[in-house]
Amino acid sequence: MKKRFISLLLAVVMVFALAACGGSGGGSATTAAPAPDTTAAPAETKETEAPAETEKDNSQITIGLSLSEISDNSKRYQDAYEAKCAELGVNVVTLNAQGSVDTQITNVENLIQQEVDVIHIRPLDADGLVSVIGEAQKAGIPVLVSEFDINCDVDCRIIATQNMCGELQAKVLIDKLEADPDLVLNVGYLWGSKARGSSVQQRYQGFMDTMKDYIDSGRVVILEEQEANFKSDEANSFVEDWLQRYPELNCVVCQNDEMANGSIQAAKTNNVDFNSFWVLGINGTEVGKQNIKDGYQLATVDMHEPEGAQLTCEYAVELAKGKTFDEILDISADIFELLTADNVQ
Repeated sequence: MKKRFISLLLAVVMVFALAACGGSGGGSATTAAPAPDTTAAPAETKETEAPAETEKDNSQITIGLSLSEISDNSKRYQDAYEAKCAELGVNVVTLNAQGSVDTQITNVENLIQQEVDVIHIRPLDADGLVSVIGEAQKAGIPVLVSEFDINCDVDCRIIATQNMCGELQAKVLIDKLEADPDLVLNVGYLWGSKARGSSVQQRYQGFMDTMKDYIDSGRVVILEEQEANFKSDEANSFVEDWLQRYPELNCVVCQNDEMANGSIQAAKTNNVDFNSFWVLGINGTEVGKQNIKDGYQLATVDMHEPEGAQLTCEYAVELAKGKTFDEILDISADIFELLTADNVQ
């Protein structure tokens, strides 16, 4: 009897002990969890936070530079651009189309495959590169275009309104006309490449508009215009022909210094008197400046390519970092300068 009582007493104690364990929150399979407080804001944890976007460090940036052709002017631009990249600590891949639109398309495709951070193009053709620029933008690569225009939307255009080049060429000739009332200028005009679009048209229009009154009065006669594709040898051939067909020719206006140099070589071959035969160029190349110093070239319009290259490089870096700009940025007032014998260095 005593044993049965003790057993019963132990059973009761165990029941109370189990009840006490359930009420302490240790939890059992049958115990309901407390309802969550739906009014409280969820605590933020590292897992739920969006990672903050960080701006690329310059050393992580690669610019793809697509140049249009090999020339003295292009080489100056490339050297200044690559020097600025080194100064800023960014990487650059430079590809040169060597005057071929197809090559430039291939070069841009190559830059897309390399997954550069921004592509800077100095285009050969306003239409031929439209499709490949679209491919770059689809790949998420911003595109900057400079010097010559392109017939599609891009992320930034760095332009120098080149009417000013033609205006400055015209003004130095007007000085000649004003100094000598009996002078008549018989002009051969050499275009670069009309396929380049608005920029070459602006150079031409700036010259013709500024000369309009003198053309109308007969003091400036445009004997002929030809397209020499910015090349010295083609310009040489045209001027050789002009000197035979137009004995009165006394002025050749060129859209770059390489064509001016080709014109000068043709004039030298024909023993012209450079005191009464004037050749003008654009770009301010070393060849052009030397021809001015030597008395063969009347003037050039220095476009200060190194300065333009450095400024454009800075914009390319900012694009690579995700910054946006107005589509068109005009830097012409910052870079154009007329060089003559009075100020050439």
